[in-house]
Amino acid sequence: MGKAETYRQNAEECLRWANNQTLDANDRNALFRMADYWHQLAEEEAATLRRTVERSTRLELPTVSPH
Repeated sequence: MGKAETYRQNAEECLRWANNQTLDANDRNALFRMADYWHQLAEEEAATLRRTVERSTRLELPTVSPH
């Protein structure tokens, strides 16, 4: 499992806890903020991975001589 997936799972877990009505509003808000943070990290990690793959793919493409 990659970092992005782990971060998404952390976000989901925070949301699950935040939706627990027995917690007070401050705790729930903190968990919602944590979920947003984990989600942002997941998106950034996924974007970094995409850029890395695109960069490696470009480097591996054979070059064609114009002559």
